Amino acid sequence: MSLIIQYKKAKGEKRLIFLSLFIAVSCALSIIERIIPMPVPWFKPGLANIVPLVLVMLVRYRDAVIVSVLRTFITALMIGGLFSPGHIFSFSGALVSVLVMVILHRLAGRFFSPIGISIAGAYFHSFAQLMAGWIFFLPFETVMSFAPFFFLFSIFSGFLTGTLVIKFLKTQEVLYE
Repeated sequence: MSLIIQYKKAKGEKRLIFLSLFIAVSCALSIIERIIPMPVPWFKPGLANIVPLVLVMLVRYRDAVIVSVLRTFITALMIGGLFSPGHIFSFSGALVSVLVMVILHRLAGRFFSPIGISIAGAYFHSFAQLMAGWIFFLPFETVMSFAPFFFLFSIFSGFLTGTLVIKFLKTQEVLYE
């Protein structure tokens, strides 16, 4: 029986164990992302968002939000940056992103594949980070100078994350065409 099928049937403590596993995997992916060399600072491929997107696609909305939020706090604790600017950017992006993915899937999920939902999540992740930068750290003009690059990269990262989620769901006998 696949991991996803076991998770969907889990109740009580067993479900909490699965949720802990998903948080741990998301944290590990977040740490791995930090190690991958990128040509531009601040741009990450969004691998840590694979787990919340899988949970959104399985209609486990609350679990997706829990994984996204706890991932930002646990990862920040692990790297020694709790409530640092990086954590504020990460938290704002993750929270808005997962909420957009949940709303989009709930209201129009049958019209969007995981790739479409992931691109929307990545776009709003960038939007939230830019808004956090403007509210807490930078002048509006500076934030707007970064915006085109963030939004362009979000299409790439959303496509990558959505594609990986489709491949994962297919291996778990949860077929997505």
